[in-house]
Amino acid sequence: MISEDYKQFVNEKILEYLPSSKVFVHGRYNMRCPICGDSHKSMTKKRGWYYPDTCSYFCFNCSTAMTGLKFLEFLSGDNFDEIKAEYIK
Repeated sequence: MISEDYKQFVNEKILEYLPSSKVFVHGRYNMRCPICGDSHKSMTKKRGWYYPDTCSYFCFNCSTAMTGLKFLEFLSGDNFDEIKAEYIK
């Protein structure tokens, strides 16, 4: 089970790094996948989904799935120890 403090911290940090073109739909964020970029033929296709209630990410184009912490590591470029130190503060 994920603690509410952890969820709040990870969700706030991830929202800082999500693109401004993200859309909030039915309790989750939809965006172009930062890993595969989705379709390069269409600028409107967005297949990446971030689920704040479970702190998880999934792309329906490249099938990338990761926890919120791993997604935060990818987006921010920080490693786990740096993120953990910030969380403990």
